[in-house]
Amino acid sequence: MLTPVYLQVALSTSAAEAGLLTIPLLVSTSVSSIFAGRYCRQHGRYKLPPLLSLPFAVIALALLAILADQVTPVTAAALLMLVGLGVGPAYPSSSVAALNAVEPTDFGAISGVLFFVRALGSAIAIAVASAVVLGLSSKALPGITASVEDLVRTELPPDARGIVARAFGSMFGATAAALLIGLLIFVGVEDRQLRDEGSVPVGSTPE
Repeated sequence: MLTPVYLQVALSTSAAEAGLLTIPLLVSTSVSSIFAGRYCRQHGRYKLPPLLSLPFAVIALALLAILADQVTPVTAAALLMLVGLGVGPAYPSSSVAALNAVEPTDFGAISGVLFFVRALGSAIAIAVASAVVLGLSSKALPGITASVEDLVRTELPPDARGIVARAFGSMFGATAAALLIGLLIFVGVEDRQLRDEGSVPVGSTPE
């Protein structure tokens, strides 16, 4: 949600360019999610893909946090693509982990809980991330950053764009920390063998 805003405001791209540069993030997330789902189906295990991929997402976000005001739009898109490749496997693997831990009669209830938690978590994350960016930007740009829409519509001088870029860097850093915590939590998840082929849907699509 906020990536196109970062590309437009901090890196001075047009709306069309920001949309194009966001495509690698979306595609890489879907591709890595599909491969992780196939791994679960073929090997009957679900824990390894996120453990291997999430560190790349954490590193890519950490680099964005450090270099948010220095990278080119293409470099930012490449790092965001690595983020997508890193987080994609978490979607099917977390679904399989939850569904494989309950009886088939509870699949419907668990699926509903998963969708609810993901939707609620996404809403909260977007609100918090927006507050971080606007809060850090408004200290240096009073009266300009009343909302994300104002930030996009306002023509900012280079110095102001640098301030906004560093605010987004803080957001990327916080996201990297959150993913690192999620990775540490997933380390403790039991890697159970799937009960039988086809008993658990493994091709979950990312939210």
